[in-house]
Amino acid sequence: MGCLSHTINNTMENIIMTKIVWNGCDGYIESKKSVFTANDEFKPFKVIEIERKSIELDKEGDLILDGIFLLESGRFYKNV
Repeated sequence: MGCLSHTINNTMENIIMTKIVWNGCDGYIESKKSVFTANDEFKPFKVIEIERKSIELDKEGDLILDGIFLLESGRFYKNV
């Protein structure tokens, strides 16, 4: 399942948008194609990549990932 890694980049005013999709199992992957499981279809949606240093930290110094998608690739994204 993790072999799907096609990135769609559309540049609009210097913002690069990528499509990600739930892999049907345990996380999000970069993909322009839907992922199908036995019972479900997961459709890709647009996000923008953000830098790790722009993510706020909690009192313990951990990343606050509310509304942030962390992919297996180590990249961070948020909804457009």
